[in-house]
Amino acid sequence: MRIENDNDTWWHSEQRLPYVPDFDSNNVADDAGYPGRVSGKSAVRDIIETVLITLLIFFMVRSVIQNFKVEGDSMLPSLHTEQRLLVNSGLYYRYDANFLARFFNKDIPADMRYLFHGPQRGDIIVFEAPIEEKDFIKRVIATEGETVEIKADPDPVGNPRADCGGCGVYVNGVKLDEPYIKQNPDYNFGPFTVQKDRVFVLGDNRRNSSDSHVFPEHAIVVESIIGTAFVSYWPQEHWGFIPHPTYAEIKK
Repeated sequence: MRIENDNDTWWHSEQRLPYVPDFDSNNVADDAGYPGRVSGKSAVRDIIETVLITLLIFFMVRSVIQNFKVEGDSMLPSLHTEQRLLVNSGLYYRYDANFLARFFNKDIPADMRYLFHGPQRGDIIVFEAPIEEKDFIKRVIATEGETVEIKADPDPVGNPRADCGGCGVYVNGVKLDEPYIKQNPDYNFGPFTVQKDRVFVLGDNRRNSSDSHVFPEHAIVVESIIGTAFVSYWPQEHWGFIPHPTYAEIKK
């Protein structure tokens, strides 16, 4: 710092020379406060924060995305036994819109709503089976309020690409276009109207599947749904997103 005499007025220059530590001195000045210098404590804190954030993200993702292994042939040809899938368990999350009101008045009924959306036709879902203590994987065919009817194919082969004289699955009187099935169904069912907060599910392997056409109450409750499968990650030849049918015929 330079100090000059200017008409008896003292002033100080604000310009500083670059900081150069005195390495010849026995007492070297501590430059930890200068820009660009990271102390050991700051580096450790940054590492701890990064690890904690990474773990938080990991556990949040794991709470929503689960692994599932297919067992059996009920979903052929879409899914194969031993195939590994990722299941989204957060897509169908429901909440009570009257939660706060019911906290003060228990007589108010619950108003359950979906945060995103409910099960949709064509979704492949994992759910708690109503007939045994295990998880099943099937395809959603109809949702609450819709009427399902299944007409059998008398042909023992059940070729889904052959004319079967009107056999197949009907929803609200419209026959579904189902290119994903292995065979046409060999049984008759319905008409059956899906109850509130339930969905009607079938396996793609129609002649070899325990599903809604044999369940005691037919349609399953939405609370039993674990999640919807959206990615296949093993084996390698089946890797990728699971396709979703459009059902353009019924949307008309």
